[in-house]
Amino acid sequence: MLKVKMTRICRLLFITGLFILVTIALYYYYHLHTVQTVIADEIYRSAQLDKDEIEDNVQMLSIRSIINLRGKNSKKQWYKDEVEISSSLDVSHYDIRLSSYGLPRRRSAIKLMELLSTAERPVLVHCNGGADRAGLASVMALLLSENSNIEQAAQHVSLKYFAIKSGSTGKIFFTQYKNWLDQNNLAHSSTQFIDWLKHYYVDDQGNFRYYIGSINNDIWKKGTRYIDGYTYTISRDKNDYLDIKGWAFDAIKGQPVKKLGLLLNSQITSNAKYGLSTPGIASYYNRPGAINSGWSMRKSLSTFKDGCYRLTLKLERMDGSQWQSPPQARICVN
Repeated sequence: MLKVKMTRICRLLFITGLFILVTIALYYYYHLHTVQTVIADEIYRSAQLDKDEIEDNVQMLSIRSIINLRGKNSKKQWYKDEVEISSSLDVSHYDIRLSSYGLPRRRSAIKLMELLSTAERPVLVHCNGGADRAGLASVMALLLSENSNIEQAAQHVSLKYFAIKSGSTGKIFFTQYKNWLDQNNLAHSSTQFIDWLKHYYVDDQGNFRYYIGSINNDIWKKGTRYIDGYTYTISRDKNDYLDIKGWAFDAIKGQPVKKLGLLLNSQITSNAKYGLSTPGIASYYNRPGAINSGWSMRKSLSTFKDGCYRLTLKLERMDGSQWQSPPQARICVN
């Protein structure tokens, strides 16, 4: 009798679990193929729509602007379709490249804020899966609106929109802003949010722009970071020194930093020689004050034991505040 009862319970649990899984799958499918309202008649969000879905929703919602959060992808068919439809329907199309994970670069966050404020409405913002980057844009649109509140914004980086990852870009961006309000005993307003983003928001680069240009005159691989597994090996029989070059400047004030140190396995190895001329960097970022933001560090290999070292940077602003980067590479000496 007990065995029969347990069998029935197991069947019931299986059917219940299957029902929940099917419901979640159907809701996720709906999420991927449906445009959802952020602010009625003003801002909408979605995942990547196919050609027909874009055209249908543009016409149905009278969309006047599309903000693509995946960046320009001229060789991809989805991008060609989207640009073609935007052009044929006289819809403004904007590209901004954001990551679904981690805090957006300060420059990118401000650019997104400006687009959300100035693009002709109604606006459709989309990423690939419609959860993380679309959540960031939705949060920002709501925080910029005088008719929305912080609780409404929080909904757009929740499980409701499949913002599941702890490092989801919209979720951690919103959390930083909310924590800043709480820590300073401030109430949210659109003016307060704009002030925070322009002056207090701290991105994954600590509000610095920096780059390692070369190690022992080998050009740094663009886009690589320690988390990608990038390792640089240097042999004593071919080299008697470690030479690293790069640039860095304060992204908020657009001026050089006060000091830059290089750390290997969290130990300060050397303060770099800082202040080298970098006219190309100043021009590229339109920051004249960053014209002398280059740095270099040269150190004898005799000071290193054989082994691998995590390379990080420690940057100090003119006001004395400091920030240490995540590991940028692994340097192995043998």
